[in-house]
Amino acid sequence: MSDVTSVPESPHHVLKTRSPLWMMATVTGVFGLAYAYTVFSAIGALMQQATGAYPLTATGWIVLIAAIAVPIIIFAAIVAFGIRRMVGEYALLLIAGFAVAQVYWMNTLSLMLTSGCSF
Repeated sequence: MSDVTSVPESPHHVLKTRSPLWMMATVTGVFGLAYAYTVFSAIGALMQQATGAYPLTATGWIVLIAAIAVPIIIFAAIVAFGIRRMVGEYALLLIAGFAVAQVYWMNTLSLMLTSGCSF
């Protein structure tokens, strides 16, 4: 018996190498700034609505707090589950997550604009 295990070679078997740490950190940082901009916009909208002439309803508080939490949760989930992937795959995951966060933010803005003072 030999101590070396034999792995059959296959044309479909591709060995993935890890991306350099500096590259992953750079991609994470750039997309982190984009996600942070969304969070800061949501915080600004919450402060503007909360200090306005009309008080926020419970629905308004829930929607605006969720607008702060959703991008943070999406970014954290993608970083936790995607950091082990190749840098291109990781960037695509971050782009898709950012698109989802922006869709939620646009829905929040449309709700704020259409409901007027009753938000």
